[in-house]
Amino acid sequence: MVNKKTWEEFRQSGMLWLVNKSLHLFGWAIVVEIEDGKIINAYPARVKFRGFDEKTDSEGYIKVSEFMKEKKEIGEVTLINQETGEEFKIQPVDTELVTNGKIEVSVPDIIFYGADNLEIMKLKANGDIYVKGNLIENDSEVVDGLREFLTSHGVR
Repeated sequence: MVNKKTWEEFRQSGMLWLVNKSLHLFGWAIVVEIEDGKIINAYPARVKFRGFDEKTDSEGYIKVSEFMKEKKEIGEVTLINQETGEEFKIQPVDTELVTNGKIEVSVPDIIFYGADNLEIMKLKANGDIYVKGNLIENDSEVVDGLREFLTSHGVR
């Protein structure tokens, strides 16, 4: 089933932020051009920046989580590797109000497992990245970890 949406709904839901957060790892982004408050164009582009600031990330997680709860379109999502049949489960992010009036986002660690079910890379909510249990210190270690993850799942 395909349920076509507008770029504006995609952006307002926080999904554009979420997709760009992932694309930034590889130096890409989906760019939207806005004129008079309306999206007039959208396209993929190469970018030099990586990630977003903490405020933008917090707002993004909240938008996505609220959209998912409000629309009830997305619960737990299962992704299946077409070649191996492996399943990956993704769950919505929970948000809760805290006493100081700020919204705190509870973000689970994102863990990449190899085909042997051993942890290759872990992305922590605080921004730390671990490859094979070791805190990485440079971009080449992230690239090596992603390459190993992709290679172990049959991507060349």
